[in-house]
Amino acid sequence: MLKSLFKYFHLFCIVSFIQFFGCESKENEPEKLIDIYEMDTSFKRVGYLPRYRFWLADKIEFDKINYLMLAFGNFNSDGSFSFNGSANIHTVVNKAKQFDLKIMLSIGGGGFSSQKEDIWVKALSDNNRSNSIELMMNYVAQYELDGIDVDLEGNLITKLGNTYNTFVKELREQLHAKGMAITAALPSTYIRQNITMETLNAFDFINVMIYDATGPWNPSKPGHHSPYNLAERAMDYYTKTKGLPKEKIILGMPFYGHNFDPDNIGSLTFSEIIKDDPEYAYLNQKDDVYYNGIHMVAHKSQLALKRAGGIMIWELGQDDFSGLSLLKAVDESLAAGNCGSDSIVTFYLDSDQDGFGDIYNPKQSCQQPSGFETNRLDCNDANSAIHPGATEIIDNVDNDCDGQID
Repeated sequence: MLKSLFKYFHLFCIVSFIQFFGCESKENEPEKLIDIYEMDTSFKRVGYLPRYRFWLADKIEFDKINYLMLAFGNFNSDGSFSFNGSANIHTVVNKAKQFDLKIMLSIGGGGFSSQKEDIWVKALSDNNRSNSIELMMNYVAQYELDGIDVDLEGNLITKLGNTYNTFVKELREQLHAKGMAITAALPSTYIRQNITMETLNAFDFINVMIYDATGPWNPSKPGHHSPYNLAERAMDYYTKTKGLPKEKIILGMPFYGHNFDPDNIGSLTFSEIIKDDPEYAYLNQKDDVYYNGIHMVAHKSQLALKRAGGIMIWELGQDDFSGLSLLKAVDESLAAGNCGSDSIVTFYLDSDQDGFGDIYNPKQSCQQPSGFETNRLDCNDANSAIHPGATEIIDNVDNDCDGQID
């Protein structure tokens, strides 16, 4: 009898010990995060806006995009996190929220990835990563943003090694637990070897930077930095070589050009390129300047409808805020839908119905809309008597429509 009591007492002690220390162990375990993110299956229209273009926010047609990437957030030498230059994003966020779009914080950035390389390596180290992610999450919560876009680039990714993958995994867990998105900006036809397929699949979508194949940093190789065939090769790389679903791949296009003039090497916004002549808006090269004109972005938009999950623009503030807007051309090309075997065509408004289209009022369409022409020869679409071939000379304009008497 005594032996039996001792046996049961012994078992009771063992069970109590396990229960006590078992509960203590569970209490010390980190809280398991539950992924509540709902995948966005819409066709993405992504536009980046850096701090130095915030002043143009009132001119940008935010209704033509559904994702706004604010560029860029970075860590500082003291370990703190802020938007570049400690800029206040409150005004831009409030403006963009009126258009019911998702607003993301883009972190890093091409230039800052190299300038702040050591700072980022330290911030994402094993000792600091959890706190760094918390700082970013607090910033996103403060401005009620919809997620984070990881735009760490170049040698920084290589220097991070597997830490890059760990960071993306942990950041995704934190964001998805709040129902927020995680995206990335990556190069067109290659990625750093240390980025794993698991990491690529962890991103909700990838903004592919299909530009800067050459530039002012490479003056000995002038030429198009964002040709159409580069976009095709980029789609092949991510969907065929990497095997990612096309819905996850966002086709990026530039709203700027590179000047290879030996006496004036540099970069220009689309608005700067076309300011002297509207005809340049329909070209992809002006002397030694290479860029994407209206026709090019319209055709790339059609390519995205067929082979990608959306389009991306770097960057919105480089556009021309007129009828010659590249964003307008993109929007019209997407609204036209997949033109199939027929290519998207640029038509021109003929408001005075003289058979000549207005160079300042293009429209992208699969078929010719009523009131539009295929030519852009009219220099005064408000007066049917002024156009090439007119017999009258009105307001000192002769019949070649060049604005001067020949």
